[in-house]
Amino acid sequence: MTDQPSRNRERNLKIARNEATHETRRDMRLAAWAVSFVLAIVLIVAFSLITR
Repeated sequence: MTDQPSRNRERNLKIARNEATHETRRDMRLAAWAVSFVLAIVLIVAFSLITR
């Protein structure tokens, strides 16, 4: 039974690493959407200025 706290700690560390990985991926997806949105706006504005 002395091994149980060590197992719990290892399990908790693994869960924390997994959550951090998921959070990083989520942040990267959000950044990609934000960059895409801004790029689309810039292209629309540039096109409207060119066609004047």
